[in-house]
Amino acid sequence: MKRNYRKPLVVASPKGLLRLPVSYLTPVLNVIKPNTFNVSKAATSSLEEMAPSTRFEPVLDDQISDTSKVDRVVLLTGKLYYDLVKERQARKLSERVALIRLEELSPFPFDGLHTALKRYTKAKEIIWVQEEPRNQGAFTHVEPRVNSLLAQKWKTKVRIGYRGREEDAVPATGTGVLYKVQQERVLKSAFEGL
Repeated sequence: MKRNYRKPLVVASPKGLLRLPVSYLTPVLNVIKPNTFNVSKAATSSLEEMAPSTRFEPVLDDQISDTSKVDRVVLLTGKLYYDLVKERQARKLSERVALIRLEELSPFPFDGLHTALKRYTKAKEIIWVQEEPRNQGAFTHVEPRVNSLLAQKWKTKVRIGYRGREEDAVPATGTGVLYKVQQERVLKSAFEGL
C-alpha cells in the first residue's frame, strides 16, 4: 500500500526476534513439515495471515505429522519458543517433543488448548516451560487452568509439570554470565529424560 502520509510502526516484541537470521529455522521446520514455512519471516506474519477472513489464533500447535511418537508436550509462551525449537533440533527430538504456544492467556483459551492437546493422547508428560522465575511468569496462572482442562476433558490424573527458573525475588539476574547459565539450564530441562 502506498499512502501520502507516514504512520509510525510500533512493535511490541522482544528485539531479539527481529534479529533472527533468515536461515535460523530452515533445517528445523523442513524436518517437521517440508516447504511450509517462510523462514525469512520466522517471527512475523504475512499480510495474507491478517486478511479480513482470518482471525487471531490464541493457541499455535506444533506441525508434527505423526503424533503417536510424541512423548512430551511442552506448553510455553513468548520468544522462548525459538530457542526451544533450535535445542530440540540439536538433540534430534523433533518427533518426540511437541511445542504448543499459548499466544493469549486471558481469557484462557480452553477450547483451543483442548483441540491442540487431544492430538497427543500418547504423550506421557505435559510440561510448562518459562524463562521467568516460577513465581513471576505465567505458570501460576496456567497451572490450575490446564489441570482443570485435563481433569474435565481428558478424565486423566496427568498434571502439568514445571520447567524453568526457581522462585526468585527479582525477574532478572542482572549479570549476563549468570543469565546465560540459567537460560541453558531452562533449555536443557525441557528435554531432560528423553
